[in-house]
Amino acid sequence: MRFTNAIVAAGVAAALMSGCAKAPDQDVEKAKKAVETAQAGEAGKYAPVEFSAASDAIKAALAEIEKQKAKFVLGRNYEAAKKSLASAMQSAEAALTAAAANKEAMKAEVAALIKKQEAKIAEAKAALNKVSKNKKMKDAAEKLESAVNDLENGLASLKASFENGEIASVKEQIVAAVGRAESLIKEMAEPAKAAKTEKPKKKK
Repeated sequence: MRFTNAIVAAGVAAALMSGCAKAPDQDVEKAKKAVETAQAGEAGKYAPVEFSAASDAIKAALAEIEKQKAKFVLGRNYEAAKKSLASAMQSAEAALTAAAANKEAMKAEVAALIKKQEAKIAEAKAALNKVSKNKKMKDAAEKLESAVNDLENGLASLKASFENGEIASVKEQIVAAVGRAESLIKEMAEPAKAAKTEKPKKKK
């Protein structure tokens, strides 16, 4: 009788073990690696939407796994977690691909903006030269010259950052720099215009 009971108990235990859903540990590791690879590829910077989707999916999967682990052994079901992990991997791969493409596109855009700023600085220098010829504008010319020098030094710094691969941060700064250059050129055009229209005093 005892022998029979032992056999029955062993059978029940075997049934429990076979019916117990296992946590998708291998899938978790694969998804984590995919997200880490995307992060290393600067996906968070150049493909934030896709990377965020991957991060959210893996967080949801891990939360679901913990939820299932808290249940009774026979009631565990990891299908939802597996789907989230698959989604995380897919989004991470998409983020990595998008990041590479977006970075190259941004790089070309920033290179064009740098050339534009070089042209604006040359234009500003030419305008400054005209203002400097007006003796009455001496004080203003000194301030404007300082502003032009700031633009030139700023561009040199941005070029160095660009060469170091800081594409996204340089883009934001170069756009602002071009705006400052355009404002300065407009500012210098006013005194130059005034000098042209000023009537010479009549001799007594």
